[in-house]
Amino acid sequence: MRRIVTAVLLVGGLVHAAITSPSGAAVLVSVHGPAGLSIEGTTRELAISERDDELVFQVPLSGVDTGIGLRNRHMRGYLDVAHHPHAELRIPRKAVVFPTPGKAIESDVQGTLTLHGVSRPSSVHYRAEGGAGGEARVRGTTRIDMRDFGIEVPAYLGVRVDPAVAIQVDFSVREP
Repeated sequence: MRRIVTAVLLVGGLVHAAITSPSGAAVLVSVHGPAGLSIEGTTRELAISERDDELVFQVPLSGVDTGIGLRNRHMRGYLDVAHHPHAELRIPRKAVVFPTPGKAIESDVQGTLTLHGVSRPSSVHYRAEGGAGGEARVRGTTRIDMRDFGIEVPAYLGVRVDPAVAIQVDFSVREP
């Protein structure tokens, strides 16, 4: 079950001005297998920056925790974290909207997800809710197939997980 393809990464959404560091971040990666097997990896590490007219979301993969040390080591091996320490999602800045206070925006955006040294187009669904003081709460989701990123489908003691991985990111940002 290893590496639950903690492929994770992020999801995005928002901004009118430069974004400040995210707060209250939670990244969840979910993988399923036979007989109701469900594995989740989580981290609170998320960095957001702006580069070349894109919002860049990065998650350090070594911090993703499945709750079991051996499974974490297997996951990091499948992801080859030593050579590919981050998952990164790039979304064109013009594709996201910063909601006004008390309003919500829900949309799909196209970006590029880089995982395991492979970059692929990725569609992200997000919902952003505007709060007081220019703060917005964002929740984004995407699904990937780990094989599309050259990641071997994990198996342990003859049990193989499904190659489909669900990724969910939740965070707050403040407009400066």
